[in-house]
Amino acid sequence: MMRLLPFSTSAAALVAALFVAPSQEGGEGAKPDEAGVAEASAARAAQLPEDSLLIDRGEGRLPLRIPGAEELEFRVLVDLGIGDVNVGTVTLSSGIEPYRSGLPMPGAKAGDEQKSGWLRSNARGGHLGYELDHELKSTFQPVPFPRIFHRDTQTGTENRRRELKIGERDGKTIATFQDDGHCQGCDRPEHVVSSSLPWGKDHHCKKCKRAEHRVWTEIEQRDVPADTLDMLGAIYLSRSLLVEGLEETSFPMLDKLELWTVTLRPGGTKAIETKAGRFECIEMLLETTLPEGEPGDRDFSGIFGIRGEIHIWAEANTGVPVRIEGEVPVGDLFSLDVMVDLKRHEGTPQAFRTVSR
Repeated sequence: MMRLLPFSTSAAALVAALFVAPSQEGGEGAKPDEAGVAEASAARAAQLPEDSLLIDRGEGRLPLRIPGAEELEFRVLVDLGIGDVNVGTVTLSSGIEPYRSGLPMPGAKAGDEQKSGWLRSNARGGHLGYELDHELKSTFQPVPFPRIFHRDTQTGTENRRRELKIGERDGKTIATFQDDGHCQGCDRPEHVVSSSLPWGKDHHCKKCKRAEHRVWTEIEQRDVPADTLDMLGAIYLSRSLLVEGLEETSFPMLDKLELWTVTLRPGGTKAIETKAGRFECIEMLLETTLPEGEPGDRDFSGIFGIRGEIHIWAEANTGVPVRIEGEVPVGDLFSLDVMVDLKRHEGTPQAFRTVSR
Protein backbone atom coordinates (compact mmCIF):
# COMPACT_ATOMS: atom_id res chain seq x y z
CA MET A 1 0.00 0.00 0.00
CA MET A 2 1.14 3.56 -0.76
CA ARG A 3 2.29 5.47 2.31
CA LEU A 4 1.94 9.20 2.77
CA LEU A 5 4.54 10.95 4.90
CA PRO A 6 4.59 14.65 5.80
CA PHE A 7 7.85 16.39 4.88
CA SER A 8 9.29 19.57 6.32
CA THR A 9 12.68 21.25 6.10
CA SER A 10 12.87 21.22 9.89
CA ALA A 11 12.66 17.39 9.93
CA ALA A 12 16.41 16.82 9.49
CA ALA A 13 16.23 13.25 10.70
CA LEU A 14 13.58 12.35 8.14
CA VAL A 15 15.55 14.02 5.36
CA ALA A 16 18.66 12.09 6.35
CA ALA A 17 16.77 8.80 6.32
CA LEU A 18 15.32 9.50 2.88
CA PHE A 19 18.22 11.07 1.03
CA VAL A 20 21.55 10.37 2.66
CA ALA A 21 23.30 7.04 2.11
CA PRO A 22 25.07 5.60 5.19
CA SER A 23 28.86 5.85 5.24
CA GLN A 24 30.63 2.72 4.03
CA GLU A 25 33.86 3.47 5.86
CA GLY A 26 34.79 1.16 8.71
CA GLY A 27 32.85 -1.85 7.42
CA GLU A 28 29.37 -3.09 8.24
CA GLY A 29 27.69 -1.36 11.15
CA ALA A 30 29.76 1.84 10.98
CA LYS A 31 27.86 5.00 11.92
CA PRO A 32 27.53 7.80 9.34
CA ASP A 33 29.37 11.02 10.00
CA GLU A 34 26.87 13.28 11.81
CA ALA A 35 28.25 16.53 10.38
CA GLY A 36 28.14 15.13 6.85
CA VAL A 37 24.56 13.92 7.33
CA ALA A 38 23.43 17.32 8.60
CA GLU A 39 25.11 19.15 5.72
CA ALA A 40 23.63 16.82 3.11
CA SER A 41 20.20 17.07 4.76
CA ALA A 42 20.25 20.85 4.57
CA ALA A 43 21.29 20.74 0.90
CA ARG A 44 18.47 18.34 0.00
CA ALA A 45 15.91 20.33 2.00
CA ALA A 46 16.78 23.53 0.12
CA GLN A 47 15.78 21.82 -3.13
CA LEU A 48 12.25 21.09 -1.91
CA PRO A 49 9.32 23.26 -0.84
CA GLU A 50 9.12 23.87 2.88
CA ASP A 51 5.98 21.73 3.09
CA SER A 52 5.77 18.65 0.90
CA LEU A 53 4.12 15.27 1.01
CA LEU A 54 6.22 12.23 0.19
CA ILE A 55 4.37 9.43 -1.59
CA ASP A 56 6.18 6.13 -1.01
CA ARG A 57 5.63 4.04 -4.17
CA GLY A 58 7.17 0.87 -2.80
CA GLU A 59 10.60 -0.53 -2.01
CA GLY A 60 13.21 0.36 -4.61
CA ARG A 61 10.89 2.76 -6.44
CA LEU A 62 11.39 6.48 -6.83
CA PRO A 63 9.07 8.35 -4.42
CA LEU A 64 6.73 11.09 -5.60
CA ARG A 65 6.84 14.46 -3.82
CA ILE A 66 3.83 16.76 -3.78
CA PRO A 67 4.60 20.43 -2.99
CA GLY A 68 2.33 21.78 -0.28
CA ALA A 69 1.39 25.15 -1.78
CA GLU A 70 2.99 25.68 -5.17
CA GLU A 71 1.54 27.39 -8.24
CA LEU A 72 3.23 27.60 -11.64
CA GLU A 73 1.59 29.62 -14.42
CA PHE A 74 2.64 29.01 -18.01
CA ARG A 75 1.73 30.59 -21.33
CA VAL A 76 0.98 28.22 -24.21
CA LEU A 77 2.70 29.11 -27.49
CA VAL A 78 1.94 27.34 -30.77
CA ASP A 79 4.13 27.68 -33.87
CA LEU A 80 1.78 28.38 -36.79
CA GLY A 81 4.58 28.92 -39.29
CA ILE A 82 4.38 32.71 -39.00
CA GLY A 83 5.75 32.84 -35.48
CA ASP A 84 4.57 31.69 -32.06
CA VAL A 85 0.94 32.46 -31.20
CA ASN A 86 -0.16 32.68 -27.56
CA VAL A 87 -3.31 30.53 -27.36
CA GLY A 88 -3.82 30.44 -23.59
CA THR A 89 -2.41 29.65 -20.17
CA VAL A 90 -1.75 26.51 -18.13
CA THR A 91 -1.52 26.58 -14.34
CA LEU A 92 0.11 23.69 -12.47
CA SER A 93 -0.67 23.72 -8.76
CA SER A 94 -0.44 21.35 -5.82
CA GLY A 95 -1.50 21.12 -2.21
CA ILE A 96 -1.85 19.04 0.94
CA GLU A 97 -5.00 18.62 2.99
CA PRO A 98 -6.21 16.49 5.92
CA TYR A 99 -7.76 13.20 4.89
CA ARG A 100 -11.01 12.48 6.67
CA SER A 101 -12.71 9.11 6.65
CA GLY A 102 -15.13 7.27 8.84
CA LEU A 103 -12.57 4.82 10.24
CA PRO A 104 -8.78 5.01 10.75
CA MET A 105 -6.54 2.93 8.52
CA PRO A 106 -5.22 -0.40 9.91
CA GLY A 107 -2.34 0.34 12.27
CA ALA A 108 -3.34 3.99 12.69
CA LYS A 109 -4.85 5.45 15.82
CA ALA A 110 -8.10 7.37 15.75
CA GLY A 111 -6.32 10.58 16.73
CA ASP A 112 -3.61 10.35 14.06
CA GLU A 113 -3.87 12.99 11.34
CA GLN A 114 -3.70 11.50 7.88
CA LYS A 115 -3.06 13.62 4.82
CA SER A 116 -3.76 13.50 1.12
CA GLY A 117 -2.03 15.46 -1.61
CA TRP A 118 -3.29 16.75 -4.92
CA LEU A 119 -1.86 17.86 -8.25
CA ARG A 120 -3.84 20.02 -10.67
CA SER A 121 -3.42 21.28 -14.23
CA ASN A 122 -5.83 23.92 -15.53
CA ALA A 123 -5.58 24.97 -19.18
CA ARG A 124 -7.59 27.95 -20.43
CA GLY A 125 -7.58 29.65 -23.78
CA GLY A 126 -9.00 29.87 -27.24
CA HIS A 127 -8.19 30.56 -30.86
CA LEU A 128 -10.32 31.19 -33.94
CA GLY A 129 -13.58 30.76 -32.06
CA TYR A 130 -12.59 27.60 -30.15
CA GLU A 131 -12.78 28.03 -26.36
CA LEU A 132 -11.26 25.67 -23.80
CA ASP A 133 -11.26 25.25 -20.02
CA HIS A 134 -9.59 21.92 -19.25
CA GLU A 135 -8.79 20.70 -15.73
CA LEU A 136 -6.86 17.60 -14.67
CA LYS A 137 -6.75 16.82 -10.96
CA SER A 138 -5.07 13.86 -9.25
CA THR A 139 -5.58 13.17 -5.56
CA PHE A 140 -3.27 10.77 -3.69
CA GLN A 141 -5.05 9.27 -0.68
CA PRO A 142 -3.93 7.14 2.31
CA VAL A 143 -6.46 4.38 1.51
CA PRO A 144 -6.19 1.15 -0.48
CA PHE A 145 -8.79 2.23 -3.05
CA PRO A 146 -8.68 4.64 -4.65
CA ARG A 147 -5.19 5.61 -3.60
CA ILE A 148 -5.04 7.68 -6.82
CA PHE A 149 -8.18 9.48 -8.01
CA HIS A 150 -7.67 11.26 -11.34
CA ARG A 151 -10.38 13.52 -12.79
CA ASP A 152 -10.42 15.07 -16.28
CA THR A 153 -13.00 17.79 -16.94
CA GLN A 154 -13.28 19.89 -20.10
CA THR A 155 -15.76 22.71 -20.72
CA GLY A 156 -16.14 25.37 -23.40
CA THR A 157 -16.71 24.59 -27.07
CA GLU A 158 -16.51 20.88 -26.20
CA ASN A 159 -17.48 19.24 -22.92
CA ARG A 160 -16.48 15.96 -21.30
CA ARG A 161 -15.79 14.25 -17.98
CA ARG A 162 -13.50 11.33 -17.15
CA GLU A 163 -12.61 9.59 -13.90
CA LEU A 164 -9.72 7.17 -13.32
CA LYS A 165 -9.17 5.36 -10.02
CA ILE A 166 -6.14 3.23 -9.11
CA GLY A 167 -5.65 1.14 -5.98
CA GLU A 168 -5.88 -2.21 -4.25
CA ARG A 169 -9.05 -4.26 -4.06
CA ASP A 170 -9.37 -7.93 -3.09
CA GLY A 171 -5.60 -8.35 -3.01
CA LYS A 172 -5.04 -7.00 -6.54
CA THR A 173 -4.05 -3.62 -7.94
CA ILE A 174 -6.78 -2.48 -10.31
CA ALA A 175 -7.86 0.60 -12.22
CA THR A 176 -11.40 1.68 -12.99
CA PHE A 177 -12.37 4.19 -15.67
CA GLN A 178 -15.57 6.01 -16.50
CA ASP A 179 -16.35 8.80 -18.94
CA ASP A 180 -19.43 10.50 -20.34
CA GLY A 181 -20.87 10.77 -23.81
CA HIS A 182 -23.82 12.20 -25.65
CA CYS A 183 -26.95 10.33 -24.69
CA GLN A 184 -28.47 8.13 -27.38
CA GLY A 185 -32.17 8.90 -27.66
CA CYS A 186 -32.93 9.04 -23.93
CA ASP A 187 -36.41 9.87 -22.58
CA ARG A 188 -35.42 13.05 -20.75
CA PRO A 189 -37.69 15.88 -21.83
CA GLU A 190 -34.92 18.46 -21.42
CA HIS A 191 -33.01 16.68 -24.22
CA VAL A 192 -35.83 17.14 -26.72
CA VAL A 193 -35.40 19.85 -29.34
CA SER A 194 -38.45 21.74 -30.62
CA SER A 195 -38.55 22.20 -34.37
CA SER A 196 -38.35 25.78 -35.69
CA LEU A 197 -40.54 24.83 -38.65
CA PRO A 198 -44.37 24.77 -38.40
CA TRP A 199 -44.53 21.31 -39.93
CA GLY A 200 -41.55 19.94 -38.05
CA LYS A 201 -41.66 17.55 -35.11
CA ASP A 202 -39.98 17.69 -31.77
CA HIS A 203 -37.00 15.33 -31.71
CA HIS A 204 -34.12 14.18 -29.55
CA CYS A 205 -30.95 16.22 -30.11
CA LYS A 206 -28.12 14.60 -32.09
CA LYS A 207 -24.50 14.82 -30.96
CA CYS A 208 -24.77 18.32 -29.53
CA LYS A 209 -21.88 19.63 -27.41
CA ARG A 210 -23.93 20.69 -24.38
CA ALA A 211 -22.55 19.42 -21.09
CA GLU A 212 -26.03 18.83 -19.68
CA HIS A 213 -26.80 16.36 -22.50
CA ARG A 214 -23.93 14.01 -21.62
CA VAL A 215 -24.43 10.97 -19.40
CA TRP A 216 -21.97 8.68 -17.60
CA THR A 217 -21.08 5.40 -19.31
CA GLU A 218 -20.58 2.09 -17.51
CA ILE A 219 -17.44 1.67 -15.39
CA GLU A 220 -14.60 -0.30 -16.99
CA GLN A 221 -11.95 -2.15 -14.99
CA ARG A 222 -8.55 -3.77 -15.53
CA ASP A 223 -5.58 -5.11 -13.56
CA VAL A 224 -2.46 -2.89 -13.44
CA PRO A 225 1.02 -3.08 -11.87
CA ALA A 226 1.28 -1.97 -8.25
CA ASP A 227 3.37 1.15 -8.97
CA THR A 228 1.15 2.55 -11.74
CA LEU A 229 0.84 6.34 -11.93
CA ASP A 230 -1.49 8.73 -13.73
CA MET A 231 -0.45 11.47 -16.17
CA LEU A 232 0.12 14.26 -13.62
CA GLY A 233 1.99 11.95 -11.27
CA ALA A 234 4.37 11.10 -14.13
CA ILE A 235 5.13 14.79 -14.76
CA TYR A 236 5.88 15.48 -11.10
CA LEU A 237 7.95 12.29 -10.70
CA SER A 238 10.51 13.82 -13.07
CA ARG A 239 11.32 16.31 -10.31
CA SER A 240 12.13 13.48 -7.91
CA LEU A 241 14.47 11.94 -10.48
CA LEU A 242 16.46 15.16 -10.75
CA VAL A 243 16.60 15.86 -7.01
CA GLU A 244 17.73 12.29 -6.33
CA GLY A 245 20.41 12.55 -9.02
CA LEU A 246 19.32 9.33 -10.77
CA GLU A 247 20.19 8.61 -14.39
CA GLU A 248 16.91 6.92 -15.36
CA THR A 249 13.69 5.42 -14.06
CA SER A 250 10.83 3.53 -15.69
CA PHE A 251 7.30 2.93 -14.43
CA PRO A 252 3.80 2.06 -15.70
CA MET A 253 1.33 4.87 -16.39
CA LEU A 254 -2.34 4.91 -17.32
CA ASP A 255 -4.02 7.18 -19.87
CA LYS A 256 -7.70 6.31 -19.50
CA LEU A 257 -7.31 2.50 -19.35
CA GLU A 258 -4.40 2.36 -21.79
CA LEU A 259 -1.22 1.21 -20.08
CA TRP A 260 2.17 2.61 -21.06
CA THR A 261 5.73 2.17 -19.88
CA VAL A 262 7.23 5.60 -19.22
CA THR A 263 10.98 6.16 -19.03
CA LEU A 264 12.35 9.35 -17.51
CA ARG A 265 15.96 10.35 -18.04
CA PRO A 266 17.92 13.62 -18.01
CA GLY A 267 19.30 15.06 -21.25
CA GLY A 268 21.29 18.16 -22.07
CA THR A 269 21.58 21.44 -20.19
CA LYS A 270 21.06 25.04 -21.24
CA ALA A 271 19.80 28.40 -19.99
CA ILE A 272 16.08 28.97 -20.68
CA GLU A 273 14.70 32.50 -20.98
CA THR A 274 11.05 32.92 -19.93
CA LYS A 275 8.66 35.64 -18.81
CA ALA A 276 9.48 34.56 -15.24
CA GLY A 277 13.23 35.03 -15.78
CA ARG A 278 16.28 33.13 -16.97
CA PHE A 279 16.97 29.68 -15.49
CA GLU A 280 19.72 27.10 -15.78
CA CYS A 281 17.86 23.96 -16.84
CA ILE A 282 18.29 20.25 -17.44
CA GLU A 283 16.23 18.58 -20.13
CA MET A 284 14.06 15.74 -18.79
CA LEU A 285 12.98 13.32 -21.51
CA LEU A 286 9.68 11.49 -21.03
CA GLU A 287 9.56 8.55 -23.41
CA THR A 288 6.67 6.09 -23.77
CA THR A 289 6.49 2.52 -25.07
CA LEU A 290 3.81 -0.17 -25.07
CA PRO A 291 4.40 -2.77 -22.33
CA GLU A 292 4.97 -6.34 -23.48
CA GLY A 293 1.66 -8.08 -24.06
CA GLU A 294 -0.33 -4.84 -24.18
CA PRO A 295 -2.66 -4.97 -27.20
CA GLY A 296 -2.98 -2.32 -29.89
CA ASP A 297 -0.84 -0.14 -32.11
CA ARG A 298 -1.37 3.39 -30.87
CA ASP A 299 0.33 6.73 -30.40
CA PHE A 300 0.81 8.23 -26.97
CA SER A 301 -1.12 11.43 -26.22
CA GLY A 302 0.26 13.19 -23.16
CA ILE A 303 -0.52 16.24 -21.10
CA PHE A 304 -1.65 19.31 -23.10
CA GLY A 305 -2.40 16.98 -26.04
CA ILE A 306 1.31 16.46 -26.79
CA ARG A 307 1.98 13.30 -28.79
CA GLY A 308 5.05 11.07 -28.70
CA GLU A 309 8.09 12.32 -26.81
CA ILE A 310 7.66 15.10 -24.24
CA HIS A 311 10.60 17.39 -23.38
CA ILE A 312 10.54 18.95 -19.92
CA TRP A 313 13.15 21.64 -19.21
CA ALA A 314 13.53 21.66 -15.42
CA GLU A 315 15.43 24.12 -13.23
CA ALA A 316 18.70 22.35 -12.44
CA ASN A 317 18.63 22.69 -8.62
CA THR A 318 15.03 21.83 -7.87
CA GLY A 319 13.47 20.08 -10.86
CA VAL A 320 10.72 22.72 -11.10
CA PRO A 321 9.48 22.67 -14.74
CA VAL A 322 10.31 25.85 -16.66
CA ARG A 323 9.38 24.80 -20.19
CA ILE A 324 7.54 21.81 -21.73
CA GLU A 325 7.86 21.15 -25.47
CA GLY A 326 6.34 18.70 -27.93
CA GLU A 327 4.07 18.29 -30.93
CA VAL A 328 0.28 18.53 -31.05
CA PRO A 329 -1.46 16.82 -34.00
CA VAL A 330 -3.97 18.75 -36.12
CA GLY A 331 -6.22 16.08 -37.61
CA ASP A 332 -4.40 13.30 -39.46
CA LEU A 333 -2.43 15.58 -41.76
CA PHE A 334 0.21 17.43 -39.75
CA SER A 335 1.41 18.49 -36.29
CA LEU A 336 2.21 21.82 -34.68
CA ASP A 337 5.07 22.55 -32.30
CA VAL A 338 3.82 23.64 -28.88
CA MET A 339 5.82 25.30 -26.09
CA VAL A 340 4.48 25.70 -22.55
CA ASP A 341 6.61 28.48 -21.02
CA LEU A 342 6.81 29.58 -17.35
CA LYS A 343 5.22 32.97 -16.72
CA ARG A 344 4.79 33.20 -12.93
CA HIS A 345 5.55 31.09 -9.85
CA GLU A 346 4.58 30.99 -6.17
CA GLY A 347 5.56 28.63 -3.34
CA THR A 348 8.62 27.25 -5.13
CA PRO A 349 11.69 26.02 -3.16
CA GLN A 350 14.25 28.55 -1.96
CA ALA A 351 16.84 27.01 -4.29
CA PHE A 352 14.68 27.83 -7.33
CA ARG A 353 16.22 31.04 -8.64
CA THR A 354 16.94 32.98 -11.80
CA VAL A 355 20.43 33.44 -13.22
CA SER A 356 22.01 36.42 -14.96
CA ARG A 357 23.13 36.43 -18.58
